[in-house]
Amino acid sequence: MPDPCGVCGSRAYRRERCGECPSNRLDEAMQGAAGMLLARALAKRSMLQMKVSGTADDVDAEEFLAMQVLEGEIERYQKELRDRETRAARVRVR
Repeated sequence: MPDPCGVCGSRAYRRERCGECPSNRLDEAMQGAAGMLLARALAKRSMLQMKVSGTADDVDAEEFLAMQVLEGEIERYQKELRDRETRAARVRVR
């Protein structure tokens, strides 16, 4: 639910992004071919995680490649988080 308007308290208030907001660029990119491919790959990954049944025929080659890239990026991000936690634990021990 959106935050209320700071002036009148209305819940119908909607804050707009500034013209330079990086989120605008993300929105634009997600509406292009690469963004739509990423959205499909994310949706199919979610379906697999939820154990929705399907076959390899349900995923085209482009989606499969995107899913492989996505998995690699997720693994890299999780490793970065683990490494950060390990470093923080070492600092606390000292």
